[in-house]
Amino acid sequence: MLVHAEARIDEGGVRLLAKSIETLEDFLRNRKHSIFIYIDDTRSLTDIKEILQRSINGGGKIHFIVSTKQRMKVSISLQEGYMLDQDTLSSLSEMPGITKVVAG
Repeated sequence: MLVHAEARIDEGGVRLLAKSIETLEDFLRNRKHSIFIYIDDTRSLTDIKEILQRSINGGGKIHFIVSTKQRMKVSISLQEGYMLDQDTLSSLSEMPGITKVVAG
């Protein structure tokens, strides 16, 4: 649970007044952010696809930065929004062919 609260100080101490309450999943799903996945080898594309299919319906945008054999970088952005938690980001960063994963 994520509670957005207002704090008030009175003679009895600090009083918190809840303004809104939402689940952490809803907060992450609606949060707008970008994930940049840097790839230098396509070995993990099938695994990446499976992970992303389980993580669709979020507010995050996925951008692939692919290094080619001609030493060029190609940027590919997915149209759908995704919800990726820290464990998923860590799993992605450890896959063969992925050089780094940056959340921004």
